[in-house]
Amino acid sequence: MFATPDLKVIGGELCPRTGYWILSSQKGKRLYFTKGTLIPKYNKDWGEEYWIFDGNA
Repeated sequence: MFATPDLKVIGGELCPRTGYWILSSQKGKRLYFTKGTLIPKYNKDWGEEYWIFDGNA
């Protein structure tokens, strides 16, 4: 088994992988995005918000 780094995307960019993503600034925020859709930026005052890939289930 190979270790892979966390897949992270900044809010406002296109989703690179279909599945569930967790918002770094709100640990309870977990949403499903499909590849190629725009990942939203929720808190404009936060600075860079990262969405972290959380798998397909």
